[in-house]
Amino acid sequence: MIEELLAKVRNNEFTLGVLGLGRVGLPFAVTFAHHGIKVLGADIKRDYVEGLRSGKAPFKDVHLENFLRETVSNKNFMPTTDTSTVIKNSDIIVITVGTPVNNMLQPDYLQLTSVLDEIAKHDIRNKLIIMRSTSSPGTLEGLVKNTLEKKTKLVEGKHFLLAACPERIVEGKATIELYEIPEMVGCMQEDAGKIVEALFKKLDDRKDIIHVKPKEAELA
Repeated sequence: MIEELLAKVRNNEFTLGVLGLGRVGLPFAVTFAHHGIKVLGADIKRDYVEGLRSGKAPFKDVHLENFLRETVSNKNFMPTTDTSTVIKNSDIIVITVGTPVNNMLQPDYLQLTSVLDEIAKHDIRNKLIIMRSTSSPGTLEGLVKNTLEKKTKLVEGKHFLLAACPERIVEGKATIELYEIPEMVGCMQEDAGKIVEALFKKLDDRKDIIHVKPKEAELA
């Protein structure tokens, strides 16, 4: 599974799915689409998605407007409210939903659990799922892994892969810093890190990739 998916990434024969098209997910999606990668993006807000389809950036980021207009026009980036379509048709799924802190200074994982439930409705065999949302150490190996294994009856490492690669970018500069900031990548299956590395090096072969344990990536 790892070798096959790695080959698809290296040969640019894969589809990237992004779940959540806010300040983390949208710049991520259009930056990869700008580099010729087919990207499917899902967000639950219909009016918001319609705005994206028309090429209107909903917030400021250095290259966001230009990347969005270009990639929507050439269909490298296809935003939709149909989360199921994105999950079914993507080889790599990146979770970028919000994980805000509540009044007790604890992370609110309502959006994350909702998207995990949606992912678990589908056959995720041979897919890599990357946690890009900010989460507390242990979330990938605990909540994410346990939810998906329990609900799909599949086994991480045998049927699907997981990785933690949290976003660590200054707001408004994602379309610049995606090229410059080293990526902290944490995988339970060591070879899965090669797939994540190959994905990010699509942006720049010189990009630094730091391989750590999942909890260390989440802590960063």
